[in-house]
Parts: sequence; structure tokens; C-alpha cells
Amino acid sequence: MLLMQPSSSPRKKIMKSQRLSAAKAMSKRKTNAFDQRTKKRSSFLKIILTMLLRRRWLILLTAIMISLIGIITFLFFEPSSITISTVLLVSVLSGLFLGSIVASFREWRNSLLLSREDLQKNTGFPVIGVIPEVKRGELFLAKEIVNNPYSRIAEAYRLTATMMLYGGKFNDSSDGHKVILVTSVNAGEGKSVSASNLALSFADLGEKVLLVDADLRMPSVHFKLGIQNKPGLINYLMSKEELSDITQHVPAIPGLFVITAGSALDFSPLNLLSHNRMTSFLNSAKKYFDCVIIDSPPIRGFAETLLLHSMANATIVVVSEKKAHVNEIKQNLKTLMKVKLSVVGLLKIRAKKDIVDREYFKNYSRESFQSRIRFNKKRKINLGNNR
Repeated sequence: MLLMQPSSSPRKKIMKSQRLSAAKAMSKRKTNAFDQRTKKRSSFLKIILTMLLRRRWLILLTAIMISLIGIITFLFFEPSSITISTVLLVSVLSGLFLGSIVASFREWRNSLLLSREDLQKNTGFPVIGVIPEVKRGELFLAKEIVNNPYSRIAEAYRLTATMMLYGGKFNDSSDGHKVILVTSVNAGEGKSVSASNLALSFADLGEKVLLVDADLRMPSVHFKLGIQNKPGLINYLMSKEELSDITQHVPAIPGLFVITAGSALDFSPLNLLSHNRMTSFLNSAKKYFDCVIIDSPPIRGFAETLLLHSMANATIVVVSEKKAHVNEIKQNLKTLMKVKLSVVGLLKIRAKKDIVDREYFKNYSRESFQSRIRFNKKRKINLGNNR
């Protein structure tokens, strides 16, 4: 009799499966809503904790000011003349005022980039080199590879040039690392000094290098390298000179050639650089030189930097540790990336951190090696005399 009973209809099975799927969907929605609520609560708690941690100076200084003003009031004034409520009010207000000043100063200091990790994390670009801080003038530092070839700065620039020459990112394009633009966010960050030392480092590695001063508003390469400023790039772009006429060889530096900015009475840098003659200039420079390094104006406020960035194969942004601000660097890097995706890295200069320790470098410098040789010679002489 059981076998003769009709089986359940397929419509009922479909209805049961639909009910089960609807119940599962409802449970998923509830769990998702619960997860979202917990995430919101946790994020809200994190925000509160970070605000309290950032403003802990408010609480600390408020408590200190309350105690100090209270002690001063009861020591120098009569208790009947001043009430406790006025003492507390003045203490709280002065503590909040001083605490807000200290907290804002600390937040401003935290916005300054101090380490390589912070610079890479906040900008998203690799740091290809770190140059230590020294107390020498820019006129001497521009030729550090020649003036002081065994210093930490010279070794840091050589290390950066080696990374640029043999690194993968500099050889992604069809022209490789032929045209390298060196710029910075603001003026006075050391881009001209870095461009000169990188050109000297490339020449030291056996490359035939052309250093071009394209900062037509405030040229300084000729002053730093000790050569004449005219004729230069301006004269060439005005169709007055040929490439061979404006190219200068730096004395005592084989492999390094320089084209200065030149001079003119009245000209527009953007109009000159946007001319087809600038494109032909770079194309001819690629034929005769292994590497072309361009010193450009700062990114902030000058349109010709974006134009030169569009012509270059690779762009390096020089960042000074003393003047580096996260928001400024981010905004200017975004501006460059909108024009062309050729920013390969950042060069951090005047750094107090993330560099080789001074004592460690002394142990491996040439001077320490020569002093060891002199010490061993004296030791052998003394041992021979004792025998």
C-alpha cells in the first residue's frame, strides 16, 4: 500500500527549495548587516582612540595648568578674593590653549616625511636613493664626485646612478634611460645639485652623458660647474645656434658634456620648449649620447615642467627631508602622472636617517684603508727593531 501512494509533486519540491534559499538569503543579509554595524562601531572606536591619542597633550597640559595656577593663586593671592571656580576655568582654558598649540605642532611635525618607509608608504613611489645631509655650500656640493670623491654623499650618488643604470624600471621604454628629467616640488630642494652629481656619476660609470639646464627661469648649472652660460639652450631654440656650438665639455671630467640655459632679452620658456625644435634637439641628443639628464624647474607653479616631463623617458623627483610635506608631494605627483606615467622614483636628499652610519662608512673608506696600511708598516718596522 505504501508503494502505491503517489509521490510528492515537483512543484512542492520547487517551493521548498525557494523557501530554503530565501531563508538563507535572509540569514546572510542579517549577518552582513551585523558585520557592517560591528565594523562601523570598531571604526568609530578607532577614530575616538586616535583622536584621544593625538590630543593627549590637551589632557596633560590642562592638568598641569590646573595644578600650577591653583598653586600660584593660593600662594600669592588671598583665598577669599579668588574663587575655586575661576581658578579652574582659567586653568582649563589655558591648558586647552597650550595643549592645542602643542598638538597642532606635533601633527605638523608628523606630516613631515622623516624616513624612507614613510615616503614610500605615503606617496606610493619607490625611493631610489638617499643622500645624507652635510654642512657645505651648494657650489661645492654640485661637484662632490670630483671635489670629494670618497665622501658619503659621493658614494650615495654613485649608488643611485648604479640603480638607475641597471635597474629594471629605467629600461622599460624603447629608449631605455636615454632622457632623465630631474625635478622637485618646490624651489631650493637641491634638484640642480642632484642633477649635476648624477651626471658626474654616470660619466664615472663610463657613460657619455649630456647635462641640459632646462630651468630657463633661474638657471644655475653653469654657476655650479664653473662654466660659461652662453650660448645655450635658449639660443638653440631660437634657431640661432647649432647643437655642436652650444655643447661644452667640463674640464677634467671625461664623458660629461653640458648645455647651459643660455641667455636672451625677452622670451617665454613655455613657448620655447613647446616648439618642435626642442623635440628635434632631444632626438639628436639621443643619437650622440648614452644618457641625457635634464635639470627642470620645480613642478609647483610652472607649466614647462609638465612639458619636459612628457618628453622624458624617466622622471625623478628630488625630495628634501627638511621641506618635504606629504600632501604637497602627493598632489604634484598626481599632476605629473596625469601627463605621463614615467615617474620612476624619488630621490631623498639632506637626510639624517636611512643612511649608512658615519662610523661604519669610516671603516670602509679609502682613508681608513690607507691608515691601516701605514699602521701595518709601522708595526713591521717596530717588530724588526725589537728583534
